[in-house]
Amino acid sequence: MTLTFQPSSKLKMMSMAALAVGAVLAGLSFFVNDPTRVWSSFLINNFYFFGLGIFGAVVIAISYVAHAGWYVVLKRVAEAMSSYIVVGLLGMIVLGLFGKEYVYEWAIDDIVKHDTILQGKESFLNDTFYFGLIAFALVVWFGGAMVLRKYSLKEDQEKEGSVKYFWKSYKFSAAFMWLWAFSFCFAIFNWVMSIEPHWYSTIYAVYVFASILVMGFVFLNVAGIYLKGINVLPWFNANHQHDTSKFTFGFSIFWAYIFVSQLLLIWYANVPEETPYYLLRWGRLEGEASYKWLWYINLIINFAAPFLIFMTREAKRKNSIILTLAGIIFVAKWIDFYLLIAPGAFKLSNHVSHLHIEGMPDHAASPGFGLPEIGFFLFFLGLFLMVVTRSYSKAPVVPKNHPYLEESLTHHT
Repeated sequence: MTLTFQPSSKLKMMSMAALAVGAVLAGLSFFVNDPTRVWSSFLINNFYFFGLGIFGAVVIAISYVAHAGWYVVLKRVAEAMSSYIVVGLLGMIVLGLFGKEYVYEWAIDDIVKHDTILQGKESFLNDTFYFGLIAFALVVWFGGAMVLRKYSLKEDQEKEGSVKYFWKSYKFSAAFMWLWAFSFCFAIFNWVMSIEPHWYSTIYAVYVFASILVMGFVFLNVAGIYLKGINVLPWFNANHQHDTSKFTFGFSIFWAYIFVSQLLLIWYANVPEETPYYLLRWGRLEGEASYKWLWYINLIINFAAPFLIFMTREAKRKNSIILTLAGIIFVAKWIDFYLLIAPGAFKLSNHVSHLHIEGMPDHAASPGFGLPEIGFFLFFLGLFLMVVTRSYSKAPVVPKNHPYLEESLTHHT
């Protein structure tokens, strides 16, 4: 039970290559592409991997509060994922310092002073609140994840049978979940939903969290299969795969429920302040690009694919099917985040180009897929793998004195 993980030279080279190639492509995009497209791609990809880090911390806290035992063999993977939170927050700082005016309408003074709606939201949509949320998240999200990690490592040093740090983690997780849940809503409203500040949805943060949950459980499954394949985590078996796949299946349905609920409420009410969000993505706003085909693809591969593929018990336990679906979902969630961020950013670019604001591009940015999208994805992928593998290598692969370890090792479904 003292087995530790050391990333192979191949994995290190792949991570470094992705980071280096991504940095070059992303750097070139600043000279080749419109700044709106570059910075929206930065936000999409930063938040994509940031979400995996958030998942790591939250799933640990939820598991303590729920007294979950099955996942304990994967607990150190989740801990390693949570170490990436600080990198995601640093990414939000970079965006706030150098690129927010290309993504957020509220960051452009010349627009705000002529917009009564934005003026009414200035107490929330401003630099102080933006960076304040980052500071709060650094203390609560990352700090909380590190406290749980500290207790987990100290538990390893306790005598067998001691539950001192388990109960400390349990109590801390209960408080952490309360603080995290409220601050996550504020952060999502400010960092993502405010890209389209005239529109709002009260279930927006739930929608985003549903995506994070699906993506996180998929990553846990893939990581478990990989680690078992290199004989680092031989205790991960088909029963753990089955439960992780069930969570993927269940939260995919939950994501679709939130997706449809938000759509139907807005469609049925037909309120002018709400409908432009969907009209923009369906290509029904004059002068704006259409994302209709991508919107339907998003619905199909984020819901229909996991629902149909993971319908049977056998599918949830077969490596080839799990890995195939994992590839589909990783692409699907990137498209999901793209549709949350890019349309609003490009709409802002179109608006700014007509206003001829000094210091801003006088032409509208066009959506596409190329240097910035590929570059930032590879850059953050390499960074994520380097941070997570390094963190995972710093401790035994299983928490040997966790009171539910035996339950996890003998888990059967």
